[in-house]
Amino acid sequence: MDLGNYDDQFELEAESADGLRKLRMRLLEDPKAYETGDWEGKDPGLSATGTLWVSAACEQPHWFGEPVTSSWTLEAGTSGSTSGFEHPGNPGDVPIFPRWTLNAPAEWEIADPSLGQELDFQRPLGADTNRTYPVVALLPGEDIEINTDGDEPFMITHDGGFGPWMRSNGAELIYPVKSHTKPFLTTVSVTGATAPVTATIECDRWYSRPRGVSL
Repeated sequence: MDLGNYDDQFELEAESADGLRKLRMRLLEDPKAYETGDWEGKDPGLSATGTLWVSAACEQPHWFGEPVTSSWTLEAGTSGSTSGFEHPGNPGDVPIFPRWTLNAPAEWEIADPSLGQELDFQRPLGADTNRTYPVVALLPGEDIEINTDGDEPFMITHDGGFGPWMRSNGAELIYPVKSHTKPFLTTVSVTGATAPVTATIECDRWYSRPRGVSL
């Protein structure tokens, strides 16, 4: 019953040194009891054991932990920056795609460092070590979420609009956070703001296995 019905989602859980990891799966068909072997196909009470064939698939095929966030707020004035913004990094062995939440009205510039991945994206090696991404000017009420995962909508306002994305001429952040990246400090800046405004980054924790493979 823990697996639910056909097309339901269920989760596997594993305790690891860096916390609980989960794998979310969806049933492709109802579980079936094996019907071969010495005990299969019989009353499991006879031997206190039994085996189920579970056919399932993962929409996101990685074990995952709780996401980690970091924020900075401009408390007063119309512009400011910080070089002490702590990027959460990526301790796991699977590249991750940061999500940003940015308040409006404002013109933000956020970090998009290559972390040595330029050649993977047809860029000159070392060219984007300190790359930043200037976000299109956000109008009042255009608080946005930026998802750098190419399988998700890139830039969308909290009320579901695509105005900022349509004004950005297709410019996107380039780089995921490669595996085994320790937290690091970077710079976030803002101009044309009506304080207080906040920039928040959220980084998933993805792993290829239920235990280990982490910094």
